Amino acid sequence: MSHLRRRLCLFLTVSLLVCCLGGCIPTFFPAQVVSPASETAQDTVPSTDYPVVTTTEVPAEGVRGPMPQNGVRWQEVFHDKQLPEDGYIGPDEVGFYLTEADGSHSVLIMTCAELLERVAALGKLPRTRYFQNILGDRFSILFACYDLAIEIGCGMFCFPTTDLRGKDISEARLHISFTFSVINGYPLYYTTKDYVDDEGNALRYITIEQNLFKIEDHQKHETAMEEARKILKAVPEGLNERETAEYLYRYVASTVNYNHDNYYETDWNTLYDALILHSTVCSGFSEAIYCLFNMAGIDCLYVNGTVYNKGETGPHAWNLAKIDGNWYVFDATWDSTLIHEGGFDDILLFFGISDSVVNLYGERFIHRFVADVAPTCNHLLDLNTPILTNP
Repeated sequence: MSHLRRRLCLFLTVSLLVCCLGGCIPTFFPAQVVSPASETAQDTVPSTDYPVVTTTEVPAEGVRGPMPQNGVRWQEVFHDKQLPEDGYIGPDEVGFYLTEADGSHSVLIMTCAELLERVAALGKLPRTRYFQNILGDRFSILFACYDLAIEIGCGMFCFPTTDLRGKDISEARLHISFTFSVINGYPLYYTTKDYVDDEGNALRYITIEQNLFKIEDHQKHETAMEEARKILKAVPEGLNERETAEYLYRYVASTVNYNHDNYYETDWNTLYDALILHSTVCSGFSEAIYCLFNMAGIDCLYVNGTVYNKGETGPHAWNLAKIDGNWYVFDATWDSTLIHEGGFDDILLFFGISDSVVNLYGERFIHRFVADVAPTCNHLLDLNTPILTNP
């Protein structure tokens, strides 16, 4: 019997048996699925080669020179009168507003070219490029700002642009939210100031604020990211894309347990809880897969929606990922439940399956917007001999 046929038979068998597993269906349907609070703040200004000017260290006169005519002042950008009056962002610079351990604030200034270089040096990022590719190159600086803000723990930044307008940002709001909200809250956008240069080109400073940004979560995020890097380093050499995805997926499904307690009433942090505490709900499983797959160079989406099954309805989160050119459904939550509570030790029934197959268990409806732009999953991955049985 082929691997694909065997998986399908096992899947149908589990569909019949799963109702007999005590507490299994409620396990699949967590109490709620909400966008986690930010995991990207930090307690201190990070070590950097770029200039950092704090509120107590006003640069000496003439160090940067007077503000250019088309610059913008820090106080205006970040709505903080405690910042130095002569601090400014120039037309080729980006400013990051940082909160320090003592509650004071500082501004990190770098040129747009330096920003792009630093983000490029980060390598493969823990987020999808799918929505960025839909939006196009005009949004490159904006996405780079987000990437560095997450890396250094920044809840607000301001960047100059000649390509984007307020309408562009508004129309791209959901694309950006579903790229970054999983790990950094929902963003707020507003235009700070508009200029028109001598050649008639419009220059606009746009400020982005994360309204769920919490500084106390950054240490947990950093700890989780350190663990994610360790997991990726442990991936055996020579694996192809499908094998790498299987290794990472097996790790999450076999080491993380579903949390049956009142999870969202606790001090939860989904990525940290998944990779460090090994206990979370579906949003944590999905965020762990989202992070690990993308860091491994496998484009992966975090999606949430509703599952309907035999009269039961509940919110749920899972993943879509692109393997060897095709998109597939991945649900580590359900496989973890079968492993830990159903006795299916190393069988992965919800790894790399199609929309039609996953709907045999319970019909899924992705929440709007993502449902309109998400790729269709029409294929079923064939699993070879398990690479990792007992991580």
